[in-house]
Amino acid sequence: YKEALDQGTWYVEEIYTESWTNSKKVKGLTWSEGINPSKISWKEDLEKVYSGCESKLLSGTKVYLGNMREFYIEKQPFVFTIDLMTYEEAESIYGKWERFKYVPKKVVKTLNDNEGTYRNWSLLKTENDMVEVIKYQDKWNNEYMIMLNGVMMLPIKFPLTEISPSGEYTIIKGDLEPISKFFAISKSIPAKTKVDQEILDDTIRTFVLRMRQLMMPPMANNSNRMISEKIFYPGQITPGLQVSQMQKVLGENNQITAGEFQVFQLIRNIVDEKTANAVFSGTATPTDTTATEVRALKEQALMKLGITIWGVMNFERKRAWMRIYNILKNWTKPVD
Repeated sequence: YKEALDQGTWYVEEIYTESWTNSKKVKGLTWSEGINPSKISWKEDLEKVYSGCESKLLSGTKVYLGNMREFYIEKQPFVFTIDLMTYEEAESIYGKWERFKYVPKKVVKTLNDNEGTYRNWSLLKTENDMVEVIKYQDKWNNEYMIMLNGVMMLPIKFPLTEISPSGEYTIIKGDLEPISKFFAISKSIPAKTKVDQEILDDTIRTFVLRMRQLMMPPMANNSNRMISEKIFYPGQITPGLQVSQMQKVLGENNQITAGEFQVFQLIRNIVDEKTANAVFSGTATPTDTTATEVRALKEQALMKLGITIWGVMNFERKRAWMRIYNILKNWTKPVD
């Protein structure tokens, strides 16, 4: 939900996942008789450490949609995600797969980045011992593919229904405030209040500047001496300096006026109107506010949050639907 408020559109991958670790069983080791490295050996094997349904939050910059003019992810022509992980982490997940032995630890490109051809498959710059994981999904042709550093781990046209029993994309998209039915990305609260928040922040900075000018005002020095700014410090005594030799440059108009404070309140109210009322967020109300007024303000705030609540409810419904299909398919798998 924090990702929803920050970005406006958020993605969650609902999958059944398994992870493995490199298990080592040591032979010929007796601590009480001392250690002889030449007689110690061990057997290595991949051991399953976790299996189950998982909801994985995805970064929006790593989710690629086939059509940016289609709002509903269920109607996208294809979807793919990209991720970077260490080689050891990739081995714990895909180490038992037949084609993992062909995954390179170091990616060497034979073409420049500026030469766009079908061979230039890499989307991110990968360092040594890092693996670029691309997961491609096409629900209309029932196809799924995983690529590790450009190596296809599955046969071509592998069925998506094997990964997603419902036949839908494994990625669920949530939307805070849709821009249009014909645009895939929604607007976030920071995007709505960006200009207003910049004005509000600048107003606060101006207030702070005015307070500093009140405490340490800009001065004109007519004493023909180098005067330190320490003359403004409490208890500071400057010998040989007359009051008439130091004059304020800006005069006495350096305090925050009632009109300026009203402008500040106006800008803050605009931000509240685009987000949530202060009463709804739990801020204390004035003492003369009646219970009926408070209830009315809360109802108005809920109306403004209506489309947000709809987005959350729709997201949770889709996620529960995907989880049910994963449970029905995987919960009866035998465990040795």
